[in-house]
Amino acid sequence: MAFLNALNQQWEKSNLSQVLNDKFKGNNQIRQFFTGATNLNSVTCMMASLVYNEGRPDWLPKRLNNNLTDEQVLNCLLISCQLLFIKALQKTELSQCERLIFTLANIWANNLSSKNSYICKLINKVCYQLDEITIQTRLKYKSII
Repeated sequence: MAFLNALNQQWEKSNLSQVLNDKFKGNNQIRQFFTGATNLNSVTCMMASLVYNEGRPDWLPKRLNNNLTDEQVLNCLLISCQLLFIKALQKTELSQCERLIFTLANIWANNLSSKNSYICKLINKVCYQLDEITIQTRLKYKSII
C-alpha cells in the first residue's frame, strides 16, 4: 500500500509540474529566462517537489485537469520560495534552478499584484530578503580576499 501511495504522489507531482510548465510557458517575461542551461521543466519539477515536501497540500484540487488558478500558482511559488529561503539562510549555495524559482516568483507576483496583494507582497518580501542575504554574503567574501 505504501508503494501505491508513493507512486500516486509521484504522479501528482509530475502532473503539477506539467500544469505549472504550461502556465508559465505563455508568459514572455518568464520565457526569456529559460534560454540557458536550466530549462523551465527543471524549474517546475523542483517546484512540484517543494510543494509536495510534506505530503499532498490540501489547497490543491484532487485532479488538476491542466488548470490552476492564479492563487494556486502563487501558493506554489510562495511555498517554494519559503523553503529555498530557509536553505539560503543555512548558508547553502542555491543552484541556478533554485535561483530561477525566485526570479519566476517575483515576475509572476508583480504581474498579479493587484489580484492577490497579500501573497504577492509576501513573495516580493522573500525575494528582496534573499537578495539582501546574497549581497551580504558576497561583500563578506570580497572583504576576505
